[in-house]
Amino acid sequence: MRKILIPVVAFGLAWACDDSETLPTGIGGGQTIDTTEVVDTTTIDTTIVDTTTIGGSEITIAVATWNVERFPIASNTVSQMKKLLDDSDLDIIGFQEITSRSSFNQLDDIVTGFEGAFVDVSSSIDYAFMINTDVISDFETSIILNNDSYAFPRPPGVLSFMLNGDQYRVINVHLKCCGGGNNPERRESASDQLYAFIQTNYRNDHVILLGDFNDDIFDEVDEGENNSSWMR
Repeated sequence: MRKILIPVVAFGLAWACDDSETLPTGIGGGQTIDTTEVVDTTTIDTTIVDTTTIGGSEITIAVATWNVERFPIASNTVSQMKKLLDDSDLDIIGFQEITSRSSFNQLDDIVTGFEGAFVDVSSSIDYAFMINTDVISDFETSIILNNDSYAFPRPPGVLSFMLNGDQYRVINVHLKCCGGGNNPERRESASDQLYAFIQTNYRNDHVILLGDFNDDIFDEVDEGENNSSWMR
C-alpha cells in the first residue's frame, strides 16, 4: 500500500490551545475545525496532507475534516459556511453530522468552486464531502463496512477519484462517542476493521482517513485511558 494519511486531530484538541477562537455564530462542530493542525477557526486554512510526486511533477491535495454538529444547527449556518468555504484554499472537506440533505444541497448550490457529495448512511447524522472541481473533476462515493452496527453506528463513507493515473480513497468516519460502558471497545473494533479493510481492499491506493474518531490518539495505550493505538 502506498500511503495511509490521517488528517485529523483528536476532537476537542483545540480547546487545549489558549489562542483557539470560536467559529462565527451559526456554525456548529464544537467550535473547532479539525485538520492535521489546529487552525484559526474563523477561517479554514490550507493544510497539506498529501504531497505526491508522479512522473517528476508534484501533486498536492489540501484536505480538512469538520464535524459540523447537526448541520444546520442555526438558521444562518448555510450562509456562514459558504463564507468560510469560499475563503478557503482546500481541495476536499469531509463533513460529519449532516442532518439535512436539503440544507447541504442548498450550500452546494451557492458555494464557489466546490461540488458537494452527500453520503447517506441511513443515520440521523450522515456524511458529506465538498470537492474542489478545479483539481478533481470526476469522483464517486460509496459506503463500506456497513454490516456491523456495533462497531459502526454510522458506517464509513468513501470518496474515490483518480488523479494523474493514481487511485485515491478518502474515508470519512464518525465513530461511537463517549467513554464508559463498551464504547471504547466499539471504537477499537471499528479501528481494527478499518485497518484490515484498507490493507485488503485499498492496498495499492493512496488512502486518506479522516473524520471524528471521538477519541484521543496516542502511540501507546495506558490501561483505563480512553484512547486507541490501532494506527500501526
